[in-house]
Amino acid sequence: MRKFELINENGFTFRYRKSNNNTTKNILFVHGFAVTSEYHDDYVEKFFDEYNYYAIELPGHGYAKLKHVSQLDPFFYAKYVSDFIKLKGFEDLVLIGHSMGGGISLMVANQVANQIKKVIVVTPMNSSVWFSLKGLNSLKLLPDSVEKNWKYKNILVHEPDKHYSGIEDEIIKRETEYLSLHMKDFKILRKKMMSLKLYSELKDCEEDNPIKTLLILGRHDRVISCGSTKKRFENIDNYQTVIFENSAHLPFMEENQKYVDLVLDFANNDFFDVSNYSDDENEMVQENNDFKQESQQPAVEYNAFEKQNENDQINQDNQNIIDENNNLVDGE
Repeated sequence: MRKFELINENGFTFRYRKSNNNTTKNILFVHGFAVTSEYHDDYVEKFFDEYNYYAIELPGHGYAKLKHVSQLDPFFYAKYVSDFIKLKGFEDLVLIGHSMGGGISLMVANQVANQIKKVIVVTPMNSSVWFSLKGLNSLKLLPDSVEKNWKYKNILVHEPDKHYSGIEDEIIKRETEYLSLHMKDFKILRKKMMSLKLYSELKDCEEDNPIKTLLILGRHDRVISCGSTKKRFENIDNYQTVIFENSAHLPFMEENQKYVDLVLDFANNDFFDVSNYSDDENEMVQENNDFKQESQQPAVEYNAFEKQNENDQINQDNQNIIDENNNLVDGE
């Protein structure tokens, strides 16, 4: 298998693999929080038959050097990715973002829409997270030991035993070492990811997104709520949603063949039929269960933010949740 090239160009660090067929079509992958761009590699081999593949490293992650702590910010990352797209002069780009990278990709889509053909966001950070204690609490999970990291896999993956050999797995050990080296920076970024300013920006970008976008969710995701996220996007133009019934936060690993087929189908076809990838009957049953579970958690209706006389109280309520979560984080 051909290896990726690690490239530093005009202040950007990215990994690149040229298509097997000398195509001019390009995919850009934006990774998630506290990882590197490499974790997506093993699951996208088929992409290289049709696309050149770029995986950008966000400052403070992976191979990208951090010049200043101010770069540890989703707003900076969105501009960073947008500037990279401008630098490369991409046309009809397929932009894929996972988790934090999914939210960043929606921000990027509003900044350089003329250069992007399709957006695919996989279990993405989105504005509904601010209404889910599950989502907010997941941010405080930065495992500092192999034991905690193995437990964390039960949150990220629906059936971790199928993909890891347990606490002695070399991947678990390497990840834990990587997290330990970057822990201080990731805690700074984590707090930036919980700001109400970011909530407001994501909400606007989700609603103003001019690009056809595929939303991929994991039914068992304990980081990004499947039910809340689907509900958030279901009445906004330009979005189509596919739920992976046997996945949590990493659908590309957990249901790889479906993921590859779905991404290529959506990227290559103007007339994409989402029903080919969903089980409507099962989905309806599961969604009813999801909403029952969500209703047991404190929540605020989205349309409440449209009522001016309720804004102050809602903002205060959400800030209280964030402050409580920060106290848990600081007490680690």
